[in-house]
Amino acid sequence: MISQGARWGWLSPAVLGLGALAVLGLVGLAVVERRIARPLIDPVLVTNRALAATNALTLFLGFVPYAFYVGLPLLLQAPGPGTGAIGQGLGVTATGAALLPGAVLVFLGGRFTPWLLGRLSGRAVAAIALAAMCVGGLGIALRPASLLAVILFFSLVGLGNGIGFAVIAELIAGHVERSGLGAALGVNGVLRTVGSAFGTPVATLILTSVGVAASGAPGAGGFRALFLLAAAVSALGAMLAFAIPARRRS
Repeated sequence: MISQGARWGWLSPAVLGLGALAVLGLVGLAVVERRIARPLIDPVLVTNRALAATNALTLFLGFVPYAFYVGLPLLLQAPGPGTGAIGQGLGVTATGAALLPGAVLVFLGGRFTPWLLGRLSGRAVAAIALAAMCVGGLGIALRPASLLAVILFFSLVGLGNGIGFAVIAELIAGHVERSGLGAALGVNGVLRTVGSAFGTPVATLILTSVGVAASGAPGAGGFRALFLLAAAVSALGAMLAFAIPARRRS
């Protein structure tokens, strides 16, 4: 439904029907799982305040990077200065090199997280991670025609993403009994995939419907709208982080 929505039409019978079917399936799963002695997914893992907020953060962390994974290669390979466009006219190899620092900082962010957790609460670290991604999105939205700005601000997005995913595991472990930790991490992993699954079609929809150039290529308005959306979702996630209870399991 998500991947075909733009092609079929978001209000088409097929999309609406699949959406209704998905909702019914989710309701049916909740009803069944509440009635059996050993549920596949314990309802507590979804309804508990701490876990619900943490899982919502995971959705955001899965969604936001894909706005950049889809948008930045198109931006960097679009016609460059002197053509009236805001792209850089880079080739595939140069584009990969420009995005490499952001990918490296995803790894370094994860390695840096234990140091942060030794000094701050898990929810504060999560808020910092989402705030870093918000600043990165805003920076690229404001300076999409600057290659240096794109590299620097995307690196900030990568750093925040790496910290965010590392701290999520810590937040879950701090609010779940050891016997339920595997199930909680499994549900969280699925939600991360769901967030990522939404990222690509939403990014594509924005780039193909907002500020499209006469040639049919994504225009400056579409790129700015996409990165501003990523920044807004990140800002919402930073605020949501403080909905996670501060007291941890002993």
